Amino acid sequence: MKKVIISGASGFIGQALAEALLADGVEVYGLCATPEKLGELKKNPHFHLIQIEFQEYEQLAQKVSERDFDVFFHFAWQGYGKATNDYRVQISNIPVMLLMEQSNFVVNGLFLPTPAMNI
Repeated sequence: MKKVIISGASGFIGQALAEALLADGVEVYGLCATPEKLGELKKNPHFHLIQIEFQEYEQLAQKVSERDFDVFFHFAWQGYGKATNDYRVQISNIPVMLLMEQSNFVVNGLFLPTPAMNI
């Protein structure tokens, strides 16, 4: 892999993955709503912050000029914890997942974890 995009980059899993990929020389584009949680990560010259709210993902094409990412890791998710079993909250994630799948950002793959994976 040479270039990836990670949604939820300021979360526990997203941040750990970004750090590991950067250590391997991968260019990382990180989507997050809370850049203050990124710490040292945002100082890495190969990390590119895209500040965006979950509800703004339909504007992703305007916010990200890069294309042809090797993989899109999608960790941004609404409705975890007590809301995991609330179908109304979980259903709000579907349009975002479809948008990611239909985008022309990714060349090789899309990783979409679900709350059922318990990761």
